[in-house]
Amino acid sequence: MKKIIIIILLIVTLSCSFLEPNEEVLYLKDGDIYLPIYTRGNPNSENYIIWTHGGPGSSGMYYGDIEEIMPLQDNYRIIYWDQMSSGASTGNPSKDDFTVEKFSAHLDGVVKIVERRYHPKNLYLLGHSWGGYLASFYVADKLENQDHFNGLILLNPILNIKRSLLESISYIKDTYAPKQIEEGVRVEYWGKAIDWYNDNLVDGKLYGKNIAKHYDYIEEAGGMLIQRDRNDELVSRLSVKMALMSPFHFYNYYTNQNNIRTYLEIEDANLENNSPQTQHLENITLPVILIAGKDDKIAFKEMSEDWFSMFGTIPDNRRLRLYENCGHASFLDQPDQYVSDIKEFIYRY
Repeated sequence: MKKIIIIILLIVTLSCSFLEPNEEVLYLKDGDIYLPIYTRGNPNSENYIIWTHGGPGSSGMYYGDIEEIMPLQDNYRIIYWDQMSSGASTGNPSKDDFTVEKFSAHLDGVVKIVERRYHPKNLYLLGHSWGGYLASFYVADKLENQDHFNGLILLNPILNIKRSLLESISYIKDTYAPKQIEEGVRVEYWGKAIDWYNDNLVDGKLYGKNIAKHYDYIEEAGGMLIQRDRNDELVSRLSVKMALMSPFHFYNYYTNQNNIRTYLEIEDANLENNSPQTQHLENITLPVILIAGKDDKIAFKEMSEDWFSMFGTIPDNRRLRLYENCGHASFLDQPDQYVSDIKEFIYRY
C-alpha cells in the first residue's frame, strides 16, 4: 500500500502544465462536459488558426507538441482543442450526445470563446482527417458560420466518410492483402486480415471499434504514413509528456476512446453535393486550401480531387495541393511543403 501511495504522490508531484508564459488552457463547458482549449504560438500575431483534430478520438493537445507542426507556431497563434470524448476532455456524455450536430455546436463554442478572449484580426479554421469533415460541416451548416473566418484549411480531409470506408476496405481486402499473399509477404498476417474483414463486414461496411482495426491495417499497408515509424516515435516521446500534463488523465483518455468509437455513428456522413442532408460542399464559399497525399489510402487522391471541385468557393479563391510521397498526415510526410502552402494561403487571405 505504501508503494502505491508513493507512486501516486510522485505522479502528482511531477505533474505540471508545461505552459510557456504566453500559453494557456481554457475550457468549454457543456453540462458536465469539459473540453480543453490549448492556446499556443506567437502572441503578437494577428492571425489565429483553430486546429480541429482527427480521429475521431485524437487530441489537439497532442498535435501541439509535434515538431512538424511547431513551425506554424512561430508565425501564428494556434488554438488546439479536444473534442468530446477525445484527448483530455472530461465529463459523462450520454449516447445521444454523440452526433455530428453536437460536435459542431462545440466547435461553435470554441470559435466564440476564441473571439471573445483574443479578438483575433484574422481567423482561420483548420481540420485534419475527421476534423476536416467536422470543420467543413460547421461552415456548410449555417452561412453565418463562415463569417468568422478568413479561410478554411483542410489537411487530408474525409468529406464523404461512407465512400472513404468502402474504398479503403476494398483496397486492403481485395487489392493490397491478396497482392502481399501472392508475393509471399507476411502471408499468415494478411490471410488473417482477409478473414477478419469477411467476419466483420456488414453490407460491405464496418462499424464502431472495427473501423479503428481497419485503420490499423491501412497503417500496416503504408496508407496512413509514408514515414511509418514517425508515429511510433511521437507516441513514445509525447505520451510521457501528456501523462505529466495536469489536464490529461490516461483513464479519461482510454474511456474516451472506447466511448467515441462505440457511440459516434458517422459511417454514412457525407458532404458531397448529392447528399440528402442539407450540409453540402457547395454551401462553402470561403477561400479554401485542400492539402492531400497521393499515397493516402483513407482519403484517396481521386476523392480529394472530386471534393475540391464541389466547393462553392470561386476558382480564384481555392487551392488543391497533392503531395508526392504523402499518406494521410501531410504535416508529417511533407512538413516543409505543408507549412509553405499554409503560409502562402494565410498571406493571401
